[in-house]
Amino acid sequence: MISTRAFTLLAAMLVTACGDGGGELGSRAGTTTGAGGDDAAGGSGGDGSGGEQGGAGNTDTGGGAPASLLPPLDIVDEPDTDCASIGAAGLEILEPDEATAPFDRLVRIGDRRAAGGSMAGGAFTFDADSGKTAPFVAIDGSYNVMASEGDRLGLLAQSDAGIVYGRFDSKGKQIGALVDVAPDAAANLAVGASDGQALAVWGVPGRMRAREVGVDGSLGETLEFGVGTIDNYFTASVAPAEGGFAVAWTGNATPTEFRTLFMTTLDGQVGQVHELVDSTLAHRVVKLARTPTGFVLLLNVDSVPPTPVVVVLDPAGAAVGKAHRFLGATYGWDLAVQDDELGLVARRASGEIAFRPLDDQGAPLAPWRCVTAPSDDLYQQAAIDGDGEGYAILHRTPEGAEALSIVDRLGSSVEP
Repeated sequence: MISTRAFTLLAAMLVTACGDGGGELGSRAGTTTGAGGDDAAGGSGGDGSGGEQGGAGNTDTGGGAPASLLPPLDIVDEPDTDCASIGAAGLEILEPDEATAPFDRLVRIGDRRAAGGSMAGGAFTFDADSGKTAPFVAIDGSYNVMASEGDRLGLLAQSDAGIVYGRFDSKGKQIGALVDVAPDAAANLAVGASDGQALAVWGVPGRMRAREVGVDGSLGETLEFGVGTIDNYFTASVAPAEGGFAVAWTGNATPTEFRTLFMTTLDGQVGQVHELVDSTLAHRVVKLARTPTGFVLLLNVDSVPPTPVVVVLDPAGAAVGKAHRFLGATYGWDLAVQDDELGLVARRASGEIAFRPLDDQGAPLAPWRCVTAPSDDLYQQAAIDGDGEGYAILHRTPEGAEALSIVDRLGSSVEP
C-alpha cells in the first residue's frame, strides 16, 4: 500500500506535470541499480530507486532563454513532435490491478526483472519472458528504494531503528539478515549496486552521507560529503563508476538556491565533488546512469511549463556539450542506456506516457512514441531498461494495470 507521505508527493507530482511550476515538489529519491545492466538501462550496474518529487518552491519561472535555465549548463530546446503509438505487439499485463502501488524503476535480477520505486514501498520480481510475477517484497519501514546486484535484489529502507539494507533472490525470498546501515533518520534515501556491492546514500540536516555494504554484509566506513549543499531534504541517484560509485544529488540549503552536484567514490573513500548547477530555479535529480564514455543525468525542472533535461557527463562528472530540454514533456520518469544510445520515458503535457530515443549526446534520434493513451491517473508512472537491441518499458495503463512493453531502439513495439 502507498504511504500517506508518498500519496502527498504523488499529488504534488501531478500538479507539476500539469504545468504548475511552483510549490514544494520533492524529487525522485534514489535510483535503481542493475548489475549486468545499467540500472534502468542496459549497461552495467545501475543506481538507486525511484523517488519522490520534491524541492522547495520556485523563485524563478525559468521562462527565459534555455541557456540561463540551469546555470552554468548550456541548454538547447528540443521541439515537441507528434506522438504515434508504439503499438501493442510487445504488451504484457503484469498486474491487472495495482491501484495503490505505482512503480517507476525497472532492473534485471538474474534472468528475471524487478519492478520497484520508493512510492510503491517495495518491489516485485517477474519472469522476463512470461511476465509471471512473484509476491511483493518490502522491508518494514516508511520507505524502500531498490537496486540490482546482478542476481540479487537489494532494498534500502528507513525503519524505526534507522537505515537498513536487505537482499532478496530473484523470486523475492530474503537472503540472510537485514544489515543495519546507520541509526540516522534519513532526509531521503538512494542506493546503487554493482558486482554484489551496494552503496547506501542518505542525508541528514546540512550534509550527505554514504556507506558501502559488502557482498557478505560487511560495512565500510560512513562517508560524509556535500556539507552545506542540503537543508533537510535532497534527491539523488547512484550509478557504478570505475573503482566505486558515482552520486548525483540536488539540494537546496536555502529557499532560493538549488544546487546539483556530482561525486565519485574510489576504494570506499569520497572523491572530488563537482558542481553541475547553481540556480534559483527549483529542479531535481531523477536518474544518473553509466554510459560507455561517462554518465548521463536526467533532471526535472520547474520551469513554466515544467520540463525534463538530459545532461551528458564525462567520467569526472563535467558536462559534455549541450544539455537537452525536451519540450512537450512535463516530467521525466526514467532514462536507460543501450550501447551508445539512450531511451527516455516521460509524461507528455497531453497526459500520455511516451518514449523518446536519444543519441549518446542526449539529442533525439526520432519523434516521441506514445506508450499509453492520455491519463489523469494520480499514480501514473513509467520506467525503462535495456532489452536486447531495444528497451523494456514498465508502465501503468489508463485502466490502472501494471504492464510491460517491449520496443525496438526507435520505439516500435515488438514481440518479446
